[in-house]
Amino acid sequence: MIVLPLPLLLYNSGRYNLLGGIELITHFQFKSLFENKEMPGWHFSFYFKKQKFTGIYHQNGEIQWTSEQPSDEYSGQLKEQIHELMLFHVYDK
Repeated sequence: MIVLPLPLLLYNSGRYNLLGGIELITHFQFKSLFENKEMPGWHFSFYFKKQKFTGIYHQNGEIQWTSEQPSDEYSGQLKEQIHELMLFHVYDK
């Protein structure tokens, strides 16, 4: 499992304003769904507003929540942050 330190998360997501801007996810982690790590599909987890969220990131970018889904108010913002992190750490190796 890969755990990203907060400064790396902030840098890679392109979000720098912690107090006045978008709220960020923290403690983002992901790991392959399969033993053969070359096959696409990843479990992920993170915290947002002190609540843990988990899901599966599919090869086509679809996010399947395995925990409670985020509220509609934050859903789009969180999906965008997840996509950015997965693109950087998985696809832009």
